[in-house]
Amino acid sequence: MRKRLFTPSGLTTELGKRVSLRFESLITREIDIQIRRGVDISDLVKFFEPQLHFIAWMHDRFHSKIVYDVGAGVGHVAHLLAGGGNMTVRALDIVARDKPEFPVMKADGWTFPFEAGSVVMLCRPCHGVFPEGVIQNAIRCNSGTLLYVGLPKNAKDDLGKWRRHFRVARRLVGLNGESAYVWRING
Repeated sequence: MRKRLFTPSGLTTELGKRVSLRFESLITREIDIQIRRGVDISDLVKFFEPQLHFIAWMHDRFHSKIVYDVGAGVGHVAHLLAGGGNMTVRALDIVARDKPEFPVMKADGWTFPFEAGSVVMLCRPCHGVFPEGVIQNAIRCNSGTLLYVGLPKNAKDDLGKWRRHFRVARRLVGLNGESAYVWRING
């Protein structure tokens, strides 16, 4: 039996083949059915699907740093980043996952002790106060770089008062048109 992964823009099979968007309502209905049955679908939802050039850019730019993937879900982005072998990646999520793709520490990004000089990465975070709380904690911990990956239309709301410090470093880093925004805190 094939494992299916639900994404905001459609259905992806384990082989990465995308199903037509015209079936999106069918997928949404299937998700609703699973929720009503009491099935936890959180391990199936992937909000950010990185392009390979994003992974290569991360390796080129941050290979000597510890990279924290905060709000990692099942750890699929951390798994791809760690796959190159020359990067130390640590995945954190406040929710324990049943079937992670990468070891994910159950931890709160608002209080986690990030190492000084590290990279704190938020990929397609939930909106609201979560991203700002993680940013404040990263500043307190003296992490060297903050990396936000999200849709351009969400950057202002997600980053709040910190938005003016971030610069677009890469565009179109994900399959849904996300951009990578960087703030070098110490420089």
